[in-house]
Amino acid sequence: MKRRIALLLTIVLLVAVGALLLTGCSWSIFDLFRGKKYEGFYYQAANGQVTITGYSCENQHVVIPETIKGMPVVAIERRVFFMDDYIVSITFPDSNIVVETENLCYCASLQTVVLGENTQIGSDIIGFDCESFVYNQYGNGLYVGTATNPYHMLVLPVNQQIQDISIHTDTKVIGQAALIRCKELVTIAFPVGVTTIGNSVTKSCEKLEYMSIPASVTSIGYGLFSGCHALSNVELSQENEHYKLEGNALYTKDGTTLVEYYTPQQSTIFTVPNSVKEIADFAFVDIKNLEEVVLPDNVETLGLAVFRECHDLKKATLGKNIKILELGTFEECRSLVEVEMPSVEKIRQSAFSRCESLQHVGWSDNLRVIELQTFFVCPSLTEVVIPDGVTSLGFQVFYECTSLKTVVLGRGLRYIGETAFTECPALESVTFVDPTGWRVHTGWFLSSKKDMSDPQANAEFLRTYNGYYSGSYLTKK
Repeated sequence: MKRRIALLLTIVLLVAVGALLLTGCSWSIFDLFRGKKYEGFYYQAANGQVTITGYSCENQHVVIPETIKGMPVVAIERRVFFMDDYIVSITFPDSNIVVETENLCYCASLQTVVLGENTQIGSDIIGFDCESFVYNQYGNGLYVGTATNPYHMLVLPVNQQIQDISIHTDTKVIGQAALIRCKELVTIAFPVGVTTIGNSVTKSCEKLEYMSIPASVTSIGYGLFSGCHALSNVELSQENEHYKLEGNALYTKDGTTLVEYYTPQQSTIFTVPNSVKEIADFAFVDIKNLEEVVLPDNVETLGLAVFRECHDLKKATLGKNIKILELGTFEECRSLVEVEMPSVEKIRQSAFSRCESLQHVGWSDNLRVIELQTFFVCPSLTEVVIPDGVTSLGFQVFYECTSLKTVVLGRGLRYIGETAFTECPALESVTFVDPTGWRVHTGWFLSSKKDMSDPQANAEFLRTYNGYYSGSYLTKK
């Protein structure tokens, strides 16, 4: 209890100090942990090189130094200037410097950006709610440039009603979400010279039919094909040294990573090739007509939200070497009825959230952790048998599974999070294989022993007492 009181007091103190120190710009108390300070920049030095980790808003016109205390500045961390309403302009040096993603997004007062000749930028450093920014225009596109190349990065279209776009031949980077939701866009050809295609560049371009990717492209972000339901012709230069295209899927050149998949026109079943070891983040997001996917044993890694919003997907079979289902793996796969996961050890948050048709889960005997909201709003589940190896059920893990009737909780279970079975009105029986030693915790300090030997009483308890406002959870020593 003393530890909890001390922790609470510490949190209150930090919040109070943060409120006193908080300025009108993006600086916050977290800057105290960002390292040393030099002329308004927080930085960290390692191996004779400097990374900028924060900015204290000492000047509205920001000039990134080429060196700090004789050491070259080589990087600017993600979101250093994110949502900073104070700065008006920012100038980068000509030296080699990596600017991580989302640095200048939502900077409402920003008017001018000058990129250095050798600046390596995250494709999404700018482009969101920078209403005051002065863009360079070519054709029906808006660009951010360097001192010598005003068309370095395509950021936005002049409007979202464009049907095609002629990208300037000097363009090197296609910024994050540059053409997102251009619902009338039919064709796009990235010119020779483009090296980077950012995240979600053409996401939700529902009428897009044709895309051409040149040999010069070295980096492609996620979401390039997502929501492009009319896409039927993608051309990738055979001279590209980093990627290859086979059928409806984009792979790394060595074939070990499936980068992205686009809507199939014929077959509704896709079997991942044996050469693939990794499925990249969001690789199948919002794909129509795909009803079944088979992942062979060679696949070892699934990225974030790989199959999210695949509304036609009915069945998924995972290989024996997939150990983790990442956040949102099958989220909102509304037609998914069954999934087999023979070796999965951990299911991350929302992996099956809102899978409205899910009826059968082929559990792994190696399963240990089921995180929060994993089966959130899965109204077709009627029975759940948690394997003995599972030690933890997260917050709202089976929340609003309205048809769930019977639950068996394995011998190894030690923790059940808040509202795990709330809004499960059909729940009739919850059997604890090992019912002794359980303790109910309410709030920070109150706890009481609980006998979990009666399946019907357990069901009633988990439906009601373990409610959202009670803040209760269960543990077992």
